[in-house]
Amino acid sequence: MNSQTNKQSSAVNALAAAFECQDISTLTKCANIFSQSNGNAQDSKDVARFHAKMNAKDPRFANLLMRTIDALRASPHIRDVDALVEVLFKCRMQHIFYSRGRERQEVRGSPMSPYFSRRSASRGKLHKIDNVRSDYNNHIPSASVSSPQTPSLYNSTSSISTPLTSANNPLFGSIASASSTANSTQSNDHARVLRHRSSMERAPLQSRMGTVATVAEKALCTELCGALVGLEGSYFRSDAQGYMRVLESCSLLKSQKSVVESILTLAHMYADIVRLQSQNSEDFFVQAFCTSSQDIIEEYIHDVGEIPVICRPLTLIRVAAAVEVWRDRLTELRRLHNLSRERGTTLLERMHSVYSSVWPNFVVDQVMHRCSEMLCRSISRLVSGCEVEENDEKALQRYPMDVDHLMEIPSFLSPWTANYIMKIEKSWKSMDCKKNTENLDKAKNIIATQLTPKAFYLLRERYKLERVVSDVCSLVCGNVVRSFVKEYHIMDHFDAARCFLLLHDPTFSLSLYQKFCESTHGLRSKLSQRDASNALVAAAAMSPIVKRFPFRVNLDTLSSVGVSLFVQPLHPFYHPAEPVLKIFSETDRKYEALFQFVWPVEMCLFMLSESTTSMGETPIRRRNKHESSSLRLISSLLTCAERVLLRIRIYIVEMVNQWFKKLRCWIDEAIDYDSIVDAHLKYLDGLTTSFFLQNDTEEIYGIILSIIQISYDLCNRCNEFFADLESNETPSSDSLTQFAVIRVKLQKILPTFIARVQDLAKQQNSTAYATLIGIGD
Repeated sequence: MNSQTNKQSSAVNALAAAFECQDISTLTKCANIFSQSNGNAQDSKDVARFHAKMNAKDPRFANLLMRTIDALRASPHIRDVDALVEVLFKCRMQHIFYSRGRERQEVRGSPMSPYFSRRSASRGKLHKIDNVRSDYNNHIPSASVSSPQTPSLYNSTSSISTPLTSANNPLFGSIASASSTANSTQSNDHARVLRHRSSMERAPLQSRMGTVATVAEKALCTELCGALVGLEGSYFRSDAQGYMRVLESCSLLKSQKSVVESILTLAHMYADIVRLQSQNSEDFFVQAFCTSSQDIIEEYIHDVGEIPVICRPLTLIRVAAAVEVWRDRLTELRRLHNLSRERGTTLLERMHSVYSSVWPNFVVDQVMHRCSEMLCRSISRLVSGCEVEENDEKALQRYPMDVDHLMEIPSFLSPWTANYIMKIEKSWKSMDCKKNTENLDKAKNIIATQLTPKAFYLLRERYKLERVVSDVCSLVCGNVVRSFVKEYHIMDHFDAARCFLLLHDPTFSLSLYQKFCESTHGLRSKLSQRDASNALVAAAAMSPIVKRFPFRVNLDTLSSVGVSLFVQPLHPFYHPAEPVLKIFSETDRKYEALFQFVWPVEMCLFMLSESTTSMGETPIRRRNKHESSSLRLISSLLTCAERVLLRIRIYIVEMVNQWFKKLRCWIDEAIDYDSIVDAHLKYLDGLTTSFFLQNDTEEIYGIILSIIQISYDLCNRCNEFFADLESNETPSSDSLTQFAVIRVKLQKILPTFIARVQDLAKQQNSTAYATLIGIGD
């Protein structure tokens, strides 16, 4: 800006420094108001009042201001803008109206206080000016009259006349843009600019700045409570994702809108949870999880519904405080819904990993308790025998749980607790519930009075679960053992299996061999399955052991495709009635392997005995010198083979007796059904090891089979030799050669067998093999 004199220039600079103006043109615009040629009467009155006030309060500043105005008025670059109000406000802010010597103590404000709280001598006049100028807000277009000194400087670009208290005043930061101006019309002494303003611009300043609400707070809060539970209203609608949004027609304060949007985040979480709950599942733990989640949601809906009743008067602050407690709860519940993809006890284990007994959590505690109730119900039915009751159809319909699913025990329970639960379940399955109603009632009473859901997930309550499981196991499993021993005669069944499958009864073995010879025409053909079954039944009927049993003995060969198939040797198995059958059904292969070891030894002994008898029946007169030497060789071979096989048979009998005594002791010490099964398996495993059927002793087993094969060949050669003698035929020299070969085989294999048995006895430091080692004596 150009000044005419140095005095005017210094005045302008001083005023600019006082107002901290970066743009001198702002002061230039203010000069038009003080222009002598300004024809606006109201502006002239305002200027007069302002000048009088300035002279009365601060003459020094009044002179400075007037000199500056004169300099601005004389400048050739004056712009016509009514921005006087900015000068007045800055004077008010900077206390320009007061000198340090004339300030009044009662009107001084603290440096930190807002400038509007400082009262100045001009405040009354400003209010008066604002009241006078307030009628400008009722006009859409406004005109501004320019100074006669400046019309040539417009260059067809007119600025906009703005009322002093309008929102377009530069004081409020709203400057009119060129796009909002219309074509100007020229007159003789001034230019008038017409401006079209939008509805937002025509609205009050406070409304446009978000400081005026057009919605009653009570109505807003009432609909907000409905939006929290998914109900639409006049101010809230759900979008495509199902989330509640504030309508654009709802005019709110900035602070109100911030609070409302914060509260609506709860409605968003509520929508997510309700959407996840719609998934159906057949898993009972998932159903318990969803049920507990539904209970929490219902409690949330109930609390939200009570807000208009409890929070009176109804305000946003009260609503926000009432629902704030549910923010963390819904957040936790939405996170837990990620676990609903799990099934069975896996879900329960994940919940237990989240749960903490030290830090209470409303959501986790409630969901964990509901899932534990389902687990408690499952375990209760399992250990009380309800799953095996035949007449409990109503209970099964009420709780249609899968037995295999119930057998899955969560990993956070102790191993021995899970083991006892499994033992109780198996013991109930092996019992006749109709005959054990007393024990059933006792078990149900213990479980109903002492077992609680908290005992499954609270460490301080875990002792209750362990005590219940221990008491029920002692009651049920002990009764099962007594029932198997006294009622089902389990030891008699084990003895029967020993006599028939391990050929411990010599009468049964001899009868079976005789029936075997009859069915095969003197061992000349194979044995069919039907003949084998008949031979087993007939031999068992002739055994005196059958008379000791108060029940029927079932002994049969393994089933095959057709009855015409030939099986040799036999493949019998023991088939008692339930519930003893469960114990033997899983041991068929073990008994079969043992039978395949014992039966060839027994059969060869019978064959060697028959050959020895046949040799003794040969007439002495028919024995010449050649025949006598052959008979002496045959006799020595039969004696050697029979002695070896007899030693092996004695060893078998001793091992069976030893392991059977151990079986009796194990049954006496058994406390549950599993103990009986384990004792039977240990008994069979011990026999398998003693009979050299393990991988580490398969060499000895192969040598025994070779001895049996040599003995079988010896019996066949003897039968042929004796048949030739009976037919008055002279035995050929080949027969004597064959007997010599058999003798060489025995002389070679027996030392090897004894050496292997001795090595095994040294390794195991056992005297059980003394019988076999004595073969070489």
